[in-house]
Amino acid sequence: MPNDRLRTAMPERGITPTGLADVLEVDSESVERWIGGRLRRSR
Repeated sequence: MPNDRLRTAMPERGITPTGLADVLEVDSESVERWIGGRLRRSR
């Protein structure tokens, strides 16, 4: 299930996925997975 709250809140605050990843010190791919509703990397 996509994370609609995160997807909506980010542009309202002028935050990009890359910017959020930098602040949280995680990979931008992780943020993209959170937005898309995927919590873990599939193997």
